[in-house]
Amino acid sequence: MTERYGYAGKILIVNLDDRTSETIDTDPYIEWVGGHGMASKLFWDFCEDKTVEAVDPKNVLVFATTPFSGAVVPAASARCEFTGISPFSLPEWYNRSSMGGRLAGMMKEAGYDACVVRGKADAPVWINVVNDRVEFNDAADLWGLDAFECQERIWDEVTHGTPPGSWYELTKARNGGRTTQRPSVICIGPAGENLARVSCIVHDASHVTGQSGFGAVFGAKNLKAMSFIGSKSIPIADPAALVRLRLEVQEKFGYDIDACKVPGAPGSPGAAATVLDTSPTVSRAEGCRGCFKNCRNLYPGGVGNELTCSAGLYFTDSGKIDEQLAAYSLLSKLGLNGYEIDMPVYLHNLYKMGVMGKGKDIDTDLPFEQYARTHS
Repeated sequence: MTERYGYAGKILIVNLDDRTSETIDTDPYIEWVGGHGMASKLFWDFCEDKTVEAVDPKNVLVFATTPFSGAVVPAASARCEFTGISPFSLPEWYNRSSMGGRLAGMMKEAGYDACVVRGKADAPVWINVVNDRVEFNDAADLWGLDAFECQERIWDEVTHGTPPGSWYELTKARNGGRTTQRPSVICIGPAGENLARVSCIVHDASHVTGQSGFGAVFGAKNLKAMSFIGSKSIPIADPAALVRLRLEVQEKFGYDIDACKVPGAPGSPGAAATVLDTSPTVSRAEGCRGCFKNCRNLYPGGVGNELTCSAGLYFTDSGKIDEQLAAYSLLSKLGLNGYEIDMPVYLHNLYKMGVMGKGKDIDTDLPFEQYARTHS
């Protein structure tokens, strides 16, 4: 393949039926650029029957990076697009979702622009991708763990127990590479294992494939997790110009949390507002890989880490931030889509309107009198 700036050059094809993998050149798919375009084309090429149900082994799940992924392109370095037949809605249809965090960049450094997941394993598995090496591992001991426990277990195994921030060898080969980075792991929690239609694939603390049900697709394929890490570089046409652009954007739109400097960065205020001004809990800014904005939070106790989606505010009407953060972390651990868990708020409003409750038009014995009783 001719070198293309911004591309790793290969696409990983995983077949769970016989636990094998192969790679194909990215070149024929570059006209689809990356992200949703590339993922859609790959789905079309590798899903032989587009009418199957989402949890059918013949369904194909594709996730793809973009030419900006893994670079320091401002606000465009972290997204990874997921596509496939989704169980999220009825009737089921082709759907998409995306996540940020570290996944896209680490996929590129492992050498891949996209990944195609086919078939179904005969027992729970997790896949370890280290540069050009792809290993299928038994996941019986991971099945049943929440998403946080699963990632921590895989981090420890892939890094051979190396303490965070320390160097370790990716492989035993002479030129196998070294890194201080944690592997980028995507996995499912109990919701995906039980094929919940509102389940997500989870990465790090709260990067998820929301509103897609793709966690159930992983679960139906007996795929608990995939881990990516690598030491490869990404070709960039003019690295110096890219760095200059990054520094300019950082100066104009970034913020200095130590100096309480919050310029008018476009988009959601995220940590730029909550950390410095309104948050009743001390926290520190966190961002997706390569982002100048850092719109997420890290809390001392780790509960509620990386919460940024407005859905994170829906889970309790108690008005207590610690309860909201705990609920958000629980949903991420279970792998549930936050927007769908907003349903109790809707039902409580029906109760307050006199429509729902014991003996009402919508008859239910749900104890609404106990809902949000601490809020007043």
